Amino acid sequence: GLGELPPKAQSAQKGVSLDQRRLSSSPAREDVLSSLAKPTIKRVKSLQFLDTPVCTKTLRAFYDFMASQAGNMYISSAVHEKDLAFYAPSLGGKLHFLHFQTKDMDRVLRLIRQHQLHHTITRLGCTGGGSFKYKDTFEKQLGIQVVAIDEMEGLVRGLEFVVSNVVGECYTYKPCHEDEDEDNIDENRDYFYPHREEEIPGAAAS
Repeated sequence: GLGELPPKAQSAQKGVSLDQRRLSSSPAREDVLSSLAKPTIKRVKSLQFLDTPVCTKTLRAFYDFMASQAGNMYISSAVHEKDLAFYAPSLGGKLHFLHFQTKDMDRVLRLIRQHQLHHTITRLGCTGGGSFKYKDTFEKQLGIQVVAIDEMEGLVRGLEFVVSNVVGECYTYKPCHEDEDEDNIDENRDYFYPHREEEIPGAAAS
């Protein structure tokens, strides 16, 4: 979720090369293989519905919580993939990725409930077996309706969001033979449809 509100000076996301990200050992690669949480992006015409006093108050409570001792306890139960965080202009903040083991689910739910971090959340999209296993738990303890999302659809939508919002997330691999012809294509980041997403067999990458 949005973990911080960066200053305007940080609004520009610097490009990151393939060597810097080391895609082959990236946690994102492992996430594709596992049944852990995957980013699911639902297309909406506008995010103005988030600009309300209730949402603002809830976000501020979340920021205060993350900076508190209780927030540190929560973070200690989760793995924060700092290298995957990026600024998303369309969200007006920085997107962070955290995941935790199933054995810590009760502890995390208790912290969320105690600090009232769920009051503006009515529905939560989930993939995999967890969307069924914890459906009743989320509804009873937090009053949040769990909506099962197709795993591949969620993955593709997440990839589309990253490709359209993060600079340096598209890579071009040079041919093995330097004498091969190269096609120079002008990239239009304002609109990248139509496009094709392919899976590399055995590489755990798309």
